[in-house]
Amino acid sequence: MTRRTVAVAALGLMLVACGGTQSRTFSKADSDSIKQRTQELVAALNAKNASKAAEFYAATATFMPPNEATMHGRDSVQLYYQTLVEAGMADVTMEPRDVGGEGPVAYADGTYSMTLKGNNGGQRRDRGKYLFVLRNTGGQWRCEYSMWNSDLPPAEAGKQ
Repeated sequence: MTRRTVAVAALGLMLVACGGTQSRTFSKADSDSIKQRTQELVAALNAKNASKAAEFYAATATFMPPNEATMHGRDSVQLYYQTLVEAGMADVTMEPRDVGGEGPVAYADGTYSMTLKGNNGGQRRDRGKYLFVLRNTGGQWRCEYSMWNSDLPPAEAGKQ
């Protein structure tokens, strides 16, 4: 091999080594995007649009609502939200508290509140906390794991 061929081959190897998979940095823009997506989820729930709310979640999402079995898949999430909407869920708020991540994976935790239909037919206010694990796929943050629970004691049969 000539010196020139060796130099070109070495340069090519250096470029491949330096241009390999680079870790994507989690930025303020990512944090802001997750907060915005969370507010889009809230808007969809308040509009009683379970289909739009389910778009926040990955197709293979794991969803862990309070006092329910773990659910898998966006369709299950949509069905769960549709049940809440039909049961009178309203006035949903979500306030992200801590959002962070590394590369294409992030977490967000915060507080929520909503109005639900009580056991006696009236309304009751619920409040609690949530935790999301999200992944950026194709430039869009989607929730892969979701868990939330109430800060209030469970409603007893015949009360609230």
